[in-house]
Amino acid sequence: MKTPKRIVAYVHAAPATACTCTDHPEGANFYASVIESPDQGPDSKMVLAAGPFPTHGEALAVVDKVRAVVLAKWNPGGRAHWFGFGTVAMASGFTRPGKLNAELAA
Repeated sequence: MKTPKRIVAYVHAAPATACTCTDHPEGANFYASVIESPDQGPDSKMVLAAGPFPTHGEALAVVDKVRAVVLAKWNPGGRAHWFGFGTVAMASGFTRPGKLNAELAA
């Protein structure tokens, strides 16, 4: 049996907070989003957690805050650690408030 290697140092890249994308839909509204089962693709439940924001960078800037709130308050059986946290662009006419907007503003 092989002896497990010991990790002595690890650096995790910080999540992006600035957008360098160039392919956003014209007039899109951006949200920080949570996907319950990322491995299920389009069949997974998605929640628009924060937004709408006029720029992708603004949505990126709140992803970590959304993750912290979800992990602290909506973490059934510890499953939220496996949720996908990111951003999504919605059509310009879609302006529904994010589910956690009030909580993030507090």
